[in-house]
Amino acid sequence: MATKEIMGVSIAQLVTVAGIVAALGAGVQLFKGSGVSNEAAYVNQLVSDARAYASADADASNVSVANLYAAKKVPPNRYLSATTMSTPWGGTLTLATTTISAGTDGISLTYSAVPPGECTDFGKTLGPGAAIVKIGGTTTKAYGAALATTGASGVNTLCTAASTESMEFDFSIKGQ
Repeated sequence: MATKEIMGVSIAQLVTVAGIVAALGAGVQLFKGSGVSNEAAYVNQLVSDARAYASADADASNVSVANLYAAKKVPPNRYLSATTMSTPWGGTLTLATTTISAGTDGISLTYSAVPPGECTDFGKTLGPGAAIVKIGGTTTKAYGAALATTGASGVNTLCTAASTESMEFDFSIKGQ
């Protein structure tokens, strides 16, 4: 039986190449999703460690990257300075104390250089557990409110803005 060829390529070869391209595309999507999941898991663990570190104090004033690093809660490959860590996207993650409802009762985690393709998923994954969320400086979740996903200040809109690079997640040291 003769194999039909189109421009010197058999149909079987075309089907094989199409299958490989589809598999690679699916692999890229899985890898992309796992980056967000892994970073969200890292942040959740970091927040848990910061809460445990602050539990002996009345507030979060002693929580810092340097102190968490000294307590072996920040891995050496992520540590950059007393206030910053590296991110999987090539930017920085800054930890600072902040006010959620009163005094120094929270920590602020600010990401720089979050790729727009990861921003929406990352915001929707971490946002519900944070007390306050800001994307590109715009509040998308106020204290006591739900995370906005649509509208002018929603995650979907803010993450597609060309200038979006920073994401801030504020967490209470007492839990949300």
